[in-house]
Amino acid sequence: MKLRPKVALGVSGFMCRAEILRALGDLKDPTAVCNNVDVIILGDGKYPDFDWPTDYSTDGWIELAKETYPNVITYKYAGEQIDKRNKYLDIAANEKCGYVLVWDTDEFVHHSKNFPSQPNWNLFYERLTRLAKAFPEDYLFHMYSFVPTLAEWERAGNVMIENEYKAFVRLIKNPGEVRYAVNHYSMVKRDAKDHEWLPSWILVDGVRFSMNSKLRNPAFLKSRHKWAFEQQDKESLRLYHYMQDNPEEFKQLISSINNKK
Repeated sequence: MKLRPKVALGVSGFMCRAEILRALGDLKDPTAVCNNVDVIILGDGKYPDFDWPTDYSTDGWIELAKETYPNVITYKYAGEQIDKRNKYLDIAANEKCGYVLVWDTDEFVHHSKNFPSQPNWNLFYERLTRLAKAFPEDYLFHMYSFVPTLAEWERAGNVMIENEYKAFVRLIKNPGEVRYAVNHYSMVKRDAKDHEWLPSWILVDGVRFSMNSKLRNPAFLKSRHKWAFEQQDKESLRLYHYMQDNPEEFKQLISSINNKK
């Protein structure tokens, strides 16, 4: 077996029984994500302000995943998105994983006739290893996602062009050394201040993913849609209040951004 870093798949889910087997893939499929990570970490629990009668899933998606896949670790956390996601970073670090691959339950490995050589996990991990060695100070790495039409995938309040590839941060190196801060897409070193965001510019190709919301029930999508818009406002306010409380740090941040232009 080709040597590669130990990798955890980090998934934050809720009421997603219909999606989880598609998301993690078939154990008989060598290209499935479940066969190309060492640990699958699944976190169950709703986020605040998500309109649902229970804090934790009642559809048995966690149980189904544990019955289906041999390398699953689960946890329960009903709370802020960044706190719930930090939980799987903690677990991955405890499992001595070198990387966390971030995955959503409506996502899956992308196969395309335009890229018949992909997915190629050996190539993907070879590139990741080379890039991490070339840029040892970087912790965040992008992957390509194929963004489908609105009819196939309902956006969570974000605007994206249809039927094109877009790069997202999906690989986190040394999970014990970093954390989500202020919002669900900004990360800092564990001992850093919340505004000292880690840069993210490196793309690792070889495996791409896509998404589809057709397996989600209408009631869930309605609640998710409402929650997503409220969450955007909440995260913006959180950043605003943080900067209001730390004006000198805000000035330093703006100055550093301007100096890089």
